[in-house]
Amino acid sequence: MQKKIIALAVASLASGAALAQTNVTMYGIADAGYVYSSGGDLSVRNFGTNNNNNPTFSGIQSGLLSSSRLGFKGTEALGNGLNAVFTLEYSLNIDNNSGVGNTGSLNARQQFVGLQSDKLGTVALGRQYAPGYLASINNDAFG
Repeated sequence: MQKKIIALAVASLASGAALAQTNVTMYGIADAGYVYSSGGDLSVRNFGTNNNNNPTFSGIQSGLLSSSRLGFKGTEALGNGLNAVFTLEYSLNIDNNSGVGNTGSLNARQQFVGLQSDKLGTVALGRQYAPGYLASINNDAFG
């Protein structure tokens, strides 16, 4: 009986240490604004009315400076300088309460899992930003 209690105590201490190493972050951007526009070609955006060839739009529009998103990313220490990493991002259109394309699918933004090593770097599989996008982030006029 005493061996079972000792084993249970050791297991509970080990599980507490494992939970302490897990790091999950929830993040997001909510970008919307009021837009009024008249004149010009608004047909590309599929909104507005055509009054004597003078299209107008007035209302809330999502993604004026940045696309709205909700994301989760995290790491789990595996030991010996090796970490498991993951990211899941979901695009949002907060002006009409839907995801991109109104499909509700979660494949509109990043989704990947991988391994990160202090010595070897990171290898990840899934949907990720393209290298050209990552290179341009530091030069974004909107920050």
